[in-house]
Amino acid sequence: MHAVHCAVPYLARHGCVCRSNGGMYTKAGQYLASMNHVLPPAYTEVLAVLQDRAAYRPLDEVRRVIEGELGAGALELCFSEFSPKPVASASLAQVHKAVTRDGREVAVKVQYPGLERQVTVDMFTVRLLVNLLGRAFPGFEFSWMLPEFEDSLKLELDFRQEARNGERVAAMFAAQPDVHVPAVLHNLTSRRLLTMEYVNGVKPTDKQGLAGLGVEPKQV
Repeated sequence: MHAVHCAVPYLARHGCVCRSNGGMYTKAGQYLASMNHVLPPAYTEVLAVLQDRAAYRPLDEVRRVIEGELGAGALELCFSEFSPKPVASASLAQVHKAVTRDGREVAVKVQYPGLERQVTVDMFTVRLLVNLLGRAFPGFEFSWMLPEFEDSLKLELDFRQEARNGERVAAMFAAQPDVHVPAVLHNLTSRRLLTMEYVNGVKPTDKQGLAGLGVEPKQV
């Protein structure tokens, strides 16, 4: 237990490193944070900040991405309101609450500018480290995982794929009234931009928040 507590400052520092580097480093921290069935809370709680409170980009950069995807002046032409501060930020994108010109409350997921180039560099680094690890410790040869990981990452970088996945899940659960998947606004969605119906809620791991909604965590 003492070792776990001593590890917290170390993890806090490295959690900051993940936030600063962003991209795949944030994704790696998210993966560790999700392993609460294996790792002690001292590890997962410190790294949980990377799930939705990673470092975010200012509105000027967000505007450039939106206009690059939808055209000049799109931020004002498409939205009557657009929150300058994101409600969430993670490894690949940040999400802003907004209102469309026809009055719909939406969540706008904007991919970080320059992310594809950063991912290319990060993948080169990961590939090099994995190959070096495999040579030094043959029992830890994981290079066979890289092609599938790269393919999966390429799909994640195209938000149109995420939109299709959401609609597929919605169709699967259409007969279950207790499952709701936010609707996609295709006219405001592109490769680096995903606009969906905004739905208020709490994280599945937020026991107090679930209790406040009258929801039993085990049922979730």
